[in-house]
Amino acid sequence: MFRRSAAVLAALLLSVPASAQTPESLPAAPPDLSLRLPAGRAARFELRVLVGRSRRTGFGESLNNVDWRQDVEVTAEAPPTGVTSRLAFAFGRGRLAMLHPILGFAEFDSASPPAPADLNPILLLAAGYYAGYTGRTLRMDLDRTGRIVDVDGEEAIQEGFAQLASLGEPFARFKPQFEINGKLFFSAKHIRRFLQPLVPQTPEAPVGIGVEWRARNDAYLPTGSNDAREWPWLVALESADRETARLRFSGERIQRSPYVFGDKDAARRAPDPSAKGQTVKLTASGEGVIDLADGLWRTAKLELLHEDDKPAPTPDPGPSKDDQLATDRITYEIRRVDVFEPPPAPKEAPDSASRPASREAGG
Repeated sequence: MFRRSAAVLAALLLSVPASAQTPESLPAAPPDLSLRLPAGRAARFELRVLVGRSRRTGFGESLNNVDWRQDVEVTAEAPPTGVTSRLAFAFGRGRLAMLHPILGFAEFDSASPPAPADLNPILLLAAGYYAGYTGRTLRMDLDRTGRIVDVDGEEAIQEGFAQLASLGEPFARFKPQFEINGKLFFSAKHIRRFLQPLVPQTPEAPVGIGVEWRARNDAYLPTGSNDAREWPWLVALESADRETARLRFSGERIQRSPYVFGDKDAARRAPDPSAKGQTVKLTASGEGVIDLADGLWRTAKLELLHEDDKPAPTPDPGPSKDDQLATDRITYEIRRVDVFEPPPAPKEAPDSASRPASREAGG
């Protein structure tokens, strides 16, 4: 009996991958997930944000889809007193594909921007939520858990967005909308929530495998409204070796109500709460891999989903053409390209003869 058990045990050990048997590949202690990018060091990322919005009724379905790809260069700067970390986010080339429910399909690439005459002002208002970052630099202060606590540089984006009205007609007639949307889309609070997934949110202290912690659980959907969703967004350490740590995102919240909203936003009790009450479901899912050398992502994918099933407030418990199902989905995909030392900033030439040329070259 003992010999048979020993043989079975030996077979099981041989079936374990060699990488799992080498202690050199395992961390000696719980990994430190905190941000440690040295000042002056930089990393390049490719950010992709997919947004899908669906509104379905008995009359049909309305779709609004966005595919935004943005090159982002993240540089660590010396933080001021009282700030844990400061990162500068430089937004390079941006590409945008949009399917608008009224205006149809449109594409934008900052490497070959369209002429103003080819732009629709209403579409530009919608696209500006993403395209407004291109060519801009934002500095963000973070606490020790990776949460963005302050943003600097948003005023330049707001002013640039408002200047779109100076393109002439028909853009000039939308000047108030450009000004309002610029301040709405690019407020410090909005930027903080929208771009938080670029930076890992980590626990207060190193944790073991399987431990969960709560991340910033609110985020803005780029819907053109000042609308924040409260997601049950949790993070767990799934695995780690000496170079990387894999995190898992999860969470679900379901809110049911026997009430639905009818005309003039008056709440009405549904005749059958189980069949006709309103149900709101929020979920978070995905995973990311942190590079333990600097605490930034190697790769990450986070999906946030908001579903609002709102039946019509009618006496009939069956389906109605006025029933509504609203679905909002936002997916972040982040991929690190490389890490490098940025070249030093060019110094101004001491002789006055070179200064006019410098001003001409720099605009």
